[in-house]
Amino acid sequence: MYQKLKGKLMISESLAIEYVSEYKKFLVMAACSQYTVSPSEQVDHVWHLHQQCTQEYRDFCTAFFGTYFKHTPSMGGKEEGAKYKGIYNHTIAYYKALFGVDAPKYIWEATDERFSPDIFNCSTINLVRIANYQICMMRQPHKQLYYMNTLRRKKLQDYVTSGFKT
Repeated sequence: MYQKLKGKLMISESLAIEYVSEYKKFLVMAACSQYTVSPSEQVDHVWHLHQQCTQEYRDFCTAFFGTYFKHTPSMGGKEEGAKYKGIYNHTIAYYKALFGVDAPKYIWEATDERFSPDIFNCSTINLVRIANYQICMMRQPHKQLYYMNTLRRKKLQDYVTSGFKT
């Protein structure tokens, strides 16, 4: 997975490893929170990559969490924007409560940056969508504004401390 992510986002392997680590934390938050959680742009890229292997993704989530997490992107508009900003703010606060540290700002950007039109206009995914009619500078990740039962709990612990099999 690291190599695919590295190639897709044109980032270093060490940064790809950090993105995957934060994705794991996101999944743990999704499993533990009573509320919906929302990924950062970087974590969302990892999530999309993982979901491309549909059956593997479902089997993985079912084995570790008892269910799989459906991706429900915003449909756009002011109401949806306000809704997802609130969800993202909750996610950032929940990160600190659950893990005892602030989320790294170079991966978990501030809410205003996360929902800025620039992040959607210049993200790698949208570059592919708009390549035929628009040229856009790709965001440089290192320049971003800073970044169950007993068996399931054991699996979660193992999952958080293990690497993805590539």
